[in-house]
Amino acid sequence: MPDFNITLFPNPSNGNVRLKFNESLSKDIKIYNPLGNIVLEKVINEIEIELNLENLSSGFYILILKEKYSGKIYSTKLIIHH
Repeated sequence: MPDFNITLFPNPSNGNVRLKFNESLSKDIKIYNPLGNIVLEKVINEIEIELNLENLSSGFYILILKEKYSGKIYSTKLIIHH
C-alpha cells in the first residue's frame, strides 16, 4: 500500500483550500478551531478536492484526515487569513 500522502495548498489561505491525495480511498476530514470545536466535517473519496472555508474567521485551525480502512491519520495546521 502506498504511503498516506497529502498536499494542502495554499497555506496560509484566503479561504479556498485545495487538497490532493496519492490515492482515492475513503477519508474523513475534520477541521477544528482553536477552541477544539469542529467547524467542518466531510467524507471524501476523490484524489483532489477544493474546500471553501471563506466563512471561517482569520486564524489557526487544525485539519485532521483519517483514512477509513487503514486508520492512518494525518494532521496539519491550517492558516486562514482574509
